[in-house]
Amino acid sequence: MSASSYGSLMISSDQARLPRPETLSVSRASKVWFLQPNCLLLLMLCGCLWLAPKAGFASVDPVPGAPPREDAPGIPQGVAPAEKDGLSIANGNAPQAGQALAGQPVVGQPLGQFVRVTAPINDVVFNQITGTAQKLQATATAENRPAVMVLEIEPGVSPPHQVQGLVRFLLSAQTPRVRFVAWVPQTVTGRQAMVALACQDVVMKPDAELGDLGRGEKLPEEDQQLLQMIASRRVNPRVSSAVLSSLTNREAVLWKVTVEKTGAGGEKGTDIRFVDAEELKQLQASQAVILETQRLKEAGLVGRFSGETLRSWGMVCTQTAETKTEVADLYQLPKEAMRMRPAEEQQKVGIIRLDGVINQMNGSFLRRQIARYQAQGVELLIIEIDSPGGLATVSSELAELIASLSEEKIRTVAWIPRQAISGAAMVALGCDEIYMAPNAKMGDVQPIEARPGEAFERVPDKVMTVIRATLLALAKQKGRPEAIAAAMADRGTRVFRMREKSSGRVWFMTEEEAEAAGDLWERGPQLEETRGEMVITLTAPRAVELKMADGIVPNLDALKEKLGISAEMRLQPIKPSWVDSLVFVLNTTPMKVLLLMVALGALYLEAHFFTGILSIVSATSFTLFFWAAFLGGTAGWLEVSLFLLGVVLIAMEIFVIPGFGVTGISGILLVLTSLVMAIESFRHVDAWGASINIAHGLGTISAAMVGVMIFGFFVSKYLPNLPWMEAMILAPPGGAAAIEATGRPRLRHDELQAISADLMGAHGVATTVLRPSGKARVGQQILDVVSDGGFVQPGTPIEVISVDGVRIVVRPSESHPA
Repeated sequence: MSASSYGSLMISSDQARLPRPETLSVSRASKVWFLQPNCLLLLMLCGCLWLAPKAGFASVDPVPGAPPREDAPGIPQGVAPAEKDGLSIANGNAPQAGQALAGQPVVGQPLGQFVRVTAPINDVVFNQITGTAQKLQATATAENRPAVMVLEIEPGVSPPHQVQGLVRFLLSAQTPRVRFVAWVPQTVTGRQAMVALACQDVVMKPDAELGDLGRGEKLPEEDQQLLQMIASRRVNPRVSSAVLSSLTNREAVLWKVTVEKTGAGGEKGTDIRFVDAEELKQLQASQAVILETQRLKEAGLVGRFSGETLRSWGMVCTQTAETKTEVADLYQLPKEAMRMRPAEEQQKVGIIRLDGVINQMNGSFLRRQIARYQAQGVELLIIEIDSPGGLATVSSELAELIASLSEEKIRTVAWIPRQAISGAAMVALGCDEIYMAPNAKMGDVQPIEARPGEAFERVPDKVMTVIRATLLALAKQKGRPEAIAAAMADRGTRVFRMREKSSGRVWFMTEEEAEAAGDLWERGPQLEETRGEMVITLTAPRAVELKMADGIVPNLDALKEKLGISAEMRLQPIKPSWVDSLVFVLNTTPMKVLLLMVALGALYLEAHFFTGILSIVSATSFTLFFWAAFLGGTAGWLEVSLFLLGVVLIAMEIFVIPGFGVTGISGILLVLTSLVMAIESFRHVDAWGASINIAHGLGTISAAMVGVMIFGFFVSKYLPNLPWMEAMILAPPGGAAAIEATGRPRLRHDELQAISADLMGAHGVATTVLRPSGKARVGQQILDVVSDGGFVQPGTPIEVISVDGVRIVVRPSESHPA
């Protein structure tokens, strides 16, 4: 079959077809008129009519294995998919895109619209499908153009009456100019699969499965009648009664039979038919020349097959495609047709602006804005990008996040008014569609790194591999040439223009991909941009030509018109709120140092004054520190959990467990670790980058601790002399007389030293186990003490042998029992 031929016709190895009824009638008429005189003009007219069917009028041949019906309607369409490989499924005279039913030439690209068939099917879904089909029919009739309606069928369970109503509409002749195409990207079973079988074409993802209509149970009578209607109407010649039986009944056996046929001119050909066991017996009894038989399904097996399998058999599935973009390309539909609702219907639209260098801050801001729009239920999200790039890790995370929005039925569009370079280009590639201003540029995603005191240099190969894999995955997911995406990051990638021999489709492949494609593709010239040793940077016209961008628009208003957004709708990018501004300020290094200084300094003062207010100040400072880091993208629940666990361990060591040991040290280490992790991001960094981040985090904490030490020195030296602080400082024993004797009030620490000095040589008894720290009773006081040797059991007499500030060292005493 030629690259430009279309149609849903019988499977024939020699692409010959049975003569059409109108062909036979014209032949008989010409024989009669030839005997009459003066009919030369009429004879020429008959000759033209004789050639008309061969020029592209559509007709429907009998379904293999199904009896002919006089009332079976023809396929009411003017466009069908191009073939992607050498498997012949057409008779060779199928209509091409741009031909009308009445034989009149049509003008322009086919009309098209994608509509999602959700589960369960309800009145809203039914009305959307029928209403859209009727609008396409009216427009196609007025403009004399073909129309294609692609139904993206989702898996699930739908009510019987809704499925029956929708199937009857698809099989009816209400919209003769509209061709219904089922797009099955996921496995679909049950009644939902009947909708796909009622369409003229079925396009499936290779690994998606279709079938098991009864889901292990016998179909109700009304569903069986519906399947009989699908088989008898023959809108999809790849679907017969035997095929439907194999998809419904586990005990059914399905055969693929190749029989010899003779054309009208005596030429030999073959037909492929799908029959059950009974039909095979009838075929054998009819003395038909059977060339080959193949059992496709055994009894007892579930009738559910993948798209790749069905396509190889030539059964049910017309084509296979990986993405929705490929489906649109198969039917030559414009990008606008991929919108899941007609342009004239109102939709929720959001817009986000990404400008400047991409870093943790604006990356976190973009993530928050996306989350806000998700909560608002937007259906179309425009991302205005004007950036020279930035951190590779943040860029790849943003690109993957944006790419995943399609799973939530959010269509994303990148609008590049000036530039999307490096990481910004990666973000753009994560969008479903890309539109550029006439002078805009996109590309150069080659990652680089800069170490202190060194020049910029290319990243190691292991990092380059990750970036390349991300670009390839984004390009494949969004239906763009993977080779060009790779050439944007990897120097030396050779990209060639390729043309598929069967369909004429133009694509771009690397040298390795071109060799793997074999004879199915014809290799063209190497792209000029890949001849040197530089990565690709594309202008807007070149990006459109190489299928990396979807169009060129001069401004935002033109983009709105292109996307079908109402001109009255005002699109205003969300500006950073006061919260976003506060988060940005708090995440600067000076503010991080200040927050830690306030938190630690407040704890130091609280240890002297025990007011409770300073504890609240410290807790608030730590909370602000982690809140800003959390929203800034450098901290998560792990860092918060480690900090809280460290605080709990320190508190247990102070208030529960005597002395200071493993618990307290562990708590301090956990707190330090959480602070370092919150200061810097450690995602997607190598060992060198991690060491740099750890050094920066420890430097920030050290700067805060030095500031607290300086603050503590001035507090100890000058705070007690301030008149307004007298009320907060406890006077020592002796009151005013003691103050006059020393000339100044003394803090708690000084008083404790004076009191502890009187304990030298005192005797007492251990009240807890000293290991080596614990508690002992000396006189009428319970003191924290430390043993100078091994463990001391409770009740053991002890003697104070050393006092150093608040540290009281004791040893067992036998001569002075308590």
